[in-house]
Amino acid sequence: MDISIYLRDLRVFLILWFSQSLSQIGSAMTALALVIYAYRETGSATAVTLLTASAAIPYTLVSFFAGPLVDRLPKKALMLTADSAAACCTLAVLLLHAADRLEIPFLYGINFGIGLANAFQRPASNVAVTLLVKPEYYTRVGGFQSLADSVQAVAAPLGAATLLAFGGLASVLAVDLAAFVFAFAALALAVPVPERRPADSGAFRFFAECREGWRFLRRNRPLLTLLVFMAQVNLLASLSYFSILPAMILARTGGSELMLGIVNAVIGAGGIAGGCLVALLPPPRNRVRVIFLGCAVSFLAGDPFFAAGRSLAFWIPAALLGNLPLPFVIACDLAIFRAKVPVAMQGRIFALRSALQFGTMPLGYLAGGLLADRVFEPFMAGGSAGAKLLEHIVGGGPGSGMAVMFLLSGTAGVAASLLFCRVRGLASLNAPEQFTAENPGRDLA
Repeated sequence: MDISIYLRDLRVFLILWFSQSLSQIGSAMTALALVIYAYRETGSATAVTLLTASAAIPYTLVSFFAGPLVDRLPKKALMLTADSAAACCTLAVLLLHAADRLEIPFLYGINFGIGLANAFQRPASNVAVTLLVKPEYYTRVGGFQSLADSVQAVAAPLGAATLLAFGGLASVLAVDLAAFVFAFAALALAVPVPERRPADSGAFRFFAECREGWRFLRRNRPLLTLLVFMAQVNLLASLSYFSILPAMILARTGGSELMLGIVNAVIGAGGIAGGCLVALLPPPRNRVRVIFLGCAVSFLAGDPFFAAGRSLAFWIPAALLGNLPLPFVIACDLAIFRAKVPVAMQGRIFALRSALQFGTMPLGYLAGGLLADRVFEPFMAGGSAGAKLLEHIVGGGPGSGMAVMFLLSGTAGVAASLLFCRVRGLASLNAPEQFTAENPGRDLA
């Protein structure tokens, strides 16, 4: 690979990627700081859950209908508008905090506004990337996007904790707004996003165009099957990995925050390493196989070792090997959608993808905690024959019920990966068909 050609072809994308990644880190720091603020003010886990849900629910619901507007409107202008709306919400928090008027109900409304803005910004950003890069780079830019997510997962908690300790909530909000200004300026001044008018430039038929997105997915069953599979993967991951991993580690280590911090750091390192590999290695020929194999390896190498382990000797390999394949999965998934969906419909399809593929995660967050507290932890503490049998695998004591949940999610994830990979027609997603700005594909009626 000629690095000079690589950097030249991706120069504009890298400017967009770097600036947006900084802004996303700032936003993630603010989200975490507000969670900490809400818990300190109320001492209520319910308040924290509602704070997260107040952003996730409008994002998921509005994503079902945001697509037609994303396809019709200029992507750059839409991204700038959505980013500005989210920044106004952050500014509102800062002003309320400065005036000592920041109350928890206000945060719910502000998070609602941020969720609405993200429902338009994220699909617009995905389409903009399609328009900015050549098809042969689709997988690599997906690696960069996954890399940004992994860096955010490491940097945001560290940055938020540091700023809260030395400057309070106001310092976190100020850094977030500064990152927004940088990203806004970079997008406005240094990122020319090509625009393409819809083939049907007549009257805007909002609900008809919403239906076109659904019809496109129904007619392209392999894409719909892949979307359903990824939604199931996200549900399983949010039932265990995303919702109860910190609680399980703390329960099994006597509350050791040091061990939890080490595990989280290795999780981030695995994602960063995987993202770097995707960005540098040649794209795989069989993206579908990489997706299913990557998910199977992640569930097999991660969840059972988290379940069986009671020390870092188990958890560090689980964190590293369970997260290393995920950037390959994410990059190949994004590349398939960019290659198989006409540019004129990508706003609708990426919006639907956000709603369906990630809409299962809030359900998993809620169900994971409830299942742990009310089903699996009491079951393992009850001393039944089944609990004693499982103790040979996951051990006993506090956290053993959550360990059983990891064992089940890992088994279900591997089984789903192996079953879905046998679905007929999925191999067609590996075909080299591309829809670019110059080759937009057929607009469905």
